[in-house]
Amino acid sequence: MSLDRNIQRNVLIAMAKEYPKQICTDEFCLAAFGPTFNDSESYTNKHFAEQMNILASNLKYLEEHGLIKILWKGNFYPNQGGINAKGLDFLEEDGGLSAILNTVTVKFDANSIRQLVESGLLKTNVPKEKQGALKKAIQEAPGTVLQTAVSTIVGQGLSDPIGTAKAVAELFGVTWT
Repeated sequence: MSLDRNIQRNVLIAMAKEYPKQICTDEFCLAAFGPTFNDSESYTNKHFAEQMNILASNLKYLEEHGLIKILWKGNFYPNQGGINAKGLDFLEEDGGLSAILNTVTVKFDANSIRQLVESGLLKTNVPKEKQGALKKAIQEAPGTVLQTAVSTIVGQGLSDPIGTAKAVAELFGVTWT
């Protein structure tokens, strides 16, 4: 088996150019090996078999990753195939629609943010006489102030990455000294 990124990319590009149609074995070979494939001067049955094994290995690899669909003729001879949406997105520099569709958005309501800010701040060394006023201020704060508070907390956390890592790890039940 010989996995070759250039062969894989060339085949994906050839399939993408024909999308949604499929391409046939000759087109696979031309994309994979260029115009020298099946050159009458260097062509032998052994050479053809070696190239087909290389091609089949790379096509199977791409198929197993869900980027293409191949119709196989016999045990390991690609008859025809085409690229799918996942393969097209793979070729796109920005990840295509998959990058948009696989984005996870986390939303917190204002009360959840208030609780997070309050519990985070009260774990610090806030003097007892200031804690009541701080709690009240957090409960009455408008959303924009909460947003600024969260940004400030995150910014401060990033300035102390070890401390932040420890705090986040503790949320998951992992502690270290």
